[in-house]
Amino acid sequence: MIIKILSIKRFLRFIIVGFTFIILGCGGGPYNLTLNNFPIKSLNSNYQENCNVKVNPIIDERHLGNHLGNFGTSEVYANDSLIWIEKSLSTLQTNNSQQIEQIILNSAINKFYITTIHSQRVANVVLRVNFIKGELERTKLYRGSDISTIWFGTENEVIESFSDALQIVIVNIKKDIEKLCSKNTLSFSTQQKVG
Repeated sequence: MIIKILSIKRFLRFIIVGFTFIILGCGGGPYNLTLNNFPIKSLNSNYQENCNVKVNPIIDERHLGNHLGNFGTSEVYANDSLIWIEKSLSTLQTNNSQQIEQIILNSAINKFYITTIHSQRVANVVLRVNFIKGELERTKLYRGSDISTIWFGTENEVIESFSDALQIVIVNIKKDIEKLCSKNTLSFSTQQKVG
């Protein structure tokens, strides 16, 4: 009886692992993504009346640039990832020149990659943001992750994971901007650890 149970467990494990490899291997060749065609999740950047936010162009500090990791057995690339991230950050900017206080954001992308673990896709985004408000300056790391089930191994699944991970980062930056707008200091929670 115990031998039959062990055999059934081994068979089920073989089926699950085999099915996972079939799904992950279905991608064929490399994924060459066009992120700019994917809509940006816009945020309402209405800060306090006396606060203006300027977002400077982003700096790329990634070692592999356009190589964004692996999805199953396939490599993932995107030539426009920096432009796409910059476009997302620009949703935090305000354009009212009459506002007296200005917060300047200087950002750098440290990590932007995807990988697979069993039947899960894992996207990670790490941005370093330097805030300048008058004479004050502060830098903070922001991390966003998305862990989702791989259903069909499509490019859209990859892009959705990147989009969800990036959205976490943008929302957290926006929360800190709101805090900075309501204070005369550059104080907020301590730096997040880069993983």
